Amino acid sequence: MARRRLQTSLPEDQQTAVTDETGYSIGLPYTQEIESISATPRRPVRKSATLIRNPSHKFNSGAIRVSAVSQVALSDNPQRRFLLIQNVGINICYLGFGVPASASTGVELNAGFYQSFEEGICPNNGINAVSPIGTTLIIIEGVEF
Repeated sequence: MARRRLQTSLPEDQQTAVTDETGYSIGLPYTQEIESISATPRRPVRKSATLIRNPSHKFNSGAIRVSAVSQVALSDNPQRRFLLIQNVGINICYLGFGVPASASTGVELNAGFYQSFEEGICPNNGINAVSPIGTTLIIIEGVEF
């Protein structure tokens, strides 16, 4: 029985490739039988986002308790290349980029959700936060040095 080499990208007809629970592709469309494939090394599926892109970036993280008064969550930083803000509290939060945050003009960040920015679209101005009832944010910032 001849061994077939497995594909590592989508087939040319753009059918969805089969992946296992660790995110590795076996490169077969759903229409083919998986049970007949013997175990062979698999390559990982390319992910759309990678936190550490090159060694010249440094990542800082911290938590901030947000109250009903708009406050600075993160100051200006022209070297910022990555930013992740996660609302780990149980209440809604509003973000203001370069302006004070408010419920009427801020970007809404619901409890349990996050907002991420990567190189090319990462805001480098100050970020303000407010929560009518109070919540907690986790902030990860990647800077170029």
